[in-house]
Amino acid sequence: MEQNTLKESAYEYLKRRILTGELLPGQVIIERDIMDILTLGRTPVREALLLLQNENLVLMYPRKQTLVKPLAMQDILDLFSLRKMLEAQVLVQYLHQMDLLTLYEHDKKLQALVEQGKETAPLTFYSQDIAFHEYLISCSNNAKLISVCKPLFLEGLRIGMLGVKTSHSKGMDETYRQHHRILEAIVGENLSRIRQACVEHLNAAQISALETYRSFSL
Repeated sequence: MEQNTLKESAYEYLKRRILTGELLPGQVIIERDIMDILTLGRTPVREALLLLQNENLVLMYPRKQTLVKPLAMQDILDLFSLRKMLEAQVLVQYLHQMDLLTLYEHDKKLQALVEQGKETAPLTFYSQDIAFHEYLISCSNNAKLISVCKPLFLEGLRIGMLGVKTSHSKGMDETYRQHHRILEAIVGENLSRIRQACVEHLNAAQISALETYRSFSL
């Protein structure tokens, strides 16, 4: 197996465990354990951890240890403050570069997952939630903006999944309704309503994230 494939295998394994909350904030990641579980050498595991560090999911301390990034209140406040500034502006500024058919496809996927109820894995739903936001940002055709937003979305996904684990998630049905309101505002080309729907959605996510933070701080 090629080195890149080995690295990707380790990366996907660790990323999934972090996003699903199997590896909790602040938990030590022991490289030797990962090497044994995946029957990999040190190099691909270390390269995978470096990728995750670049995505703000782990913290690596040279010659010491690697931790799943702990939750911090200021990080959460900064995360959502930045997302509200960026996403609300993108929705308004690049409104006419959005493909309505693609937006409706995202809407239908989320709706179908909600209708499946308990059969839908939370990670599946909230990954589709993030895909909606990624599409909106991609409409800017701004590579730097897209690269800035990627780790923000991943961190939001991680906190959202921890919220499911601690019962502080706002729920799939409510998340879908918020997304649908954003879609309706875009279709109506109502700029003030677009901003309002976007900010309301992110504020709700922020409240859930802060409740999740408090649960892990007790």
